[in-house]
Amino acid sequence: MLRLDNPRLYLYIIISSAGFSFWFFLAFPFANHNESYLWIAQLQDMSLLEAATTKIEPVTTPRPLGIITAWLGYKITGGIWLQQIINYIGAIAGWSILFFASGRKRYFAYVAFVVGGAFFSGYIYLFHLHGVFYSPLLILIAIILKFASHIGKQSNKVLFALLTFTFIVGLFHPFAFLVFLAFLAGYLIENIYAMRTKEVMVTCLIIGINIVSMIVLGKGADLTLTSNTVRGFITSYKMVEVNSILAVLSWLLCIATIMCMQISRLNKVVIAIIVTATSVVFVLMRLPIILIWITLCILNASMIKKWGLVFVIIACTAFPLITATGSPTYTVFTIMACAYIMIAELDFTERFAKLSDKIAISSIASIVLILLLLRLGFQLPIISKLANPLLAEKEKTSQLEQSIDWMIKSDLKHNRMMFHQSADWPVFSNNAIERKHRPPTTQGEFDRYMTRLMGHEYMDASDTLLLTFGNEQVDNADIVYRIDGKYNGAATVYEIDGELPRPQSGSSSTSKQL
Repeated sequence: MLRLDNPRLYLYIIISSAGFSFWFFLAFPFANHNESYLWIAQLQDMSLLEAATTKIEPVTTPRPLGIITAWLGYKITGGIWLQQIINYIGAIAGWSILFFASGRKRYFAYVAFVVGGAFFSGYIYLFHLHGVFYSPLLILIAIILKFASHIGKQSNKVLFALLTFTFIVGLFHPFAFLVFLAFLAGYLIENIYAMRTKEVMVTCLIIGINIVSMIVLGKGADLTLTSNTVRGFITSYKMVEVNSILAVLSWLLCIATIMCMQISRLNKVVIAIIVTATSVVFVLMRLPIILIWITLCILNASMIKKWGLVFVIIACTAFPLITATGSPTYTVFTIMACAYIMIAELDFTERFAKLSDKIAISSIASIVLILLLLRLGFQLPIISKLANPLLAEKEKTSQLEQSIDWMIKSDLKHNRMMFHQSADWPVFSNNAIERKHRPPTTQGEFDRYMTRLMGHEYMDASDTLLLTFGNEQVDNADIVYRIDGKYNGAATVYEIDGELPRPQSGSSSTSKQL
């Protein structure tokens, strides 16, 4: 076991976050991406007081601390790089809390490394200005998981302290109240027979305060079930399991979770066979196998009667069901919780501690070396191919900013710039996974930004410039500007004569964000 006074502990803290940290430092800093354009269009004209009291678009619920944090970061730097660092530090804090809470720190570190690196698409929020909402929620969930797994009946002071922190995080994102409510429900089930009447009444009071806070700060959220609700839920998890390699990894996580369960060897074999057969069916139905892994983690927590853990995972798993946009960001909370619960009852002894330490040192050194080589532009077998999608997405954000700079300095600055393809929610889009030609933001959000930059007459322009990405060509149009790209190909600005070519994917209206 790793003791807190063991210097080698820091090796595994680094390993636990090295998966998503590798991708973050590889791509940092992104230029404006997704809703960042819409946010900047509004934040530029806001005072601090307005940031604290205004419900910013496209967010549907009040989140004053989140808006204030983003406002301060943007005003201090005039850009979004500081907010990206803040988002990253928050993610590190969340995973570190779980690392210290875990009884098997070495095993947890390696599981965290794998899921953080493999399922990184959910962490795209790290590069967003509106990513300010999610890392505080990640920290809260980590703290609640710690309490739900290790400690029985709590003092009233502890519960009120958790309520207070939940309220603070709720000012970043109202899902905080849902997670705390799930924890309290499990807490009552686990401890009600050991609690005095006064303690039960206090807990019920805390539940009531939490529910009222959730209603007040969740006001404006559209929770109506639609035909896209289940589709959006499945799309979110497909967005983190984007290829067959990750599907195999999800299956391996399923098998590893089964091996960690406190059941007989025969039962493990039977469950593994059932899970494997179900995984094949999921592949044929184009469903993400990661949902099976989540189900197994819930089962694992149920078997040890940790109902707080069970309900918290269920609540986190439901986030994409509530939002129904297909965004992968809302999956990171569930994946983090499952990585923690997966080894909750692991009974393997750490027989190979010295070997594990050497592997940890070698892994960190290799990650740093690979990161430096990729940042310097070297092409590495396999690894460069794996890194290309993220670097291509970053490249597009830079190409869009360069196109804007060129336009406002050119003789065509009175034109309106439009995207050839759209960037709809993943649930409605056919270019959310294969993103070569997908623009970095929606047309609606981009128009709001450009109107703020160019003036209201921008939208009334009679002439149009068409912007494409990934070497996409447009017939019957003249190229007026081109930016070559190393990872995604060229971004090209066309001057359009006659009818505007129709966008290739759905609508391009501004999205709303729960």
